[in-house]
Amino acid sequence: MKTIQQRAPADFTSAIHRDHTLKHVVLAEINFFQKEKVNDLNVYLRTLVDEQIQFYEKVNFLFNRLFYIRFYWYL
Repeated sequence: MKTIQQRAPADFTSAIHRDHTLKHVVLAEINFFQKEKVNDLNVYLRTLVDEQIQFYEKVNFLFNRLFYIRFYWYL
């Protein structure tokens, strides 16, 4: 194994290049997963809101139906 003094300057340049490459790869992965997380959250929230709308439309329909049944029953 070589000591620091025995290593060639090209070894240091190569190590610095590998370090920069690794940093870029890690940052690209972080960026990708962040975008995927945002997209997944948007889909989840859109689905949640759509299902809530459907639920409250159904509740509204049933209440209106119940109201009309009771209203016309007393007439």
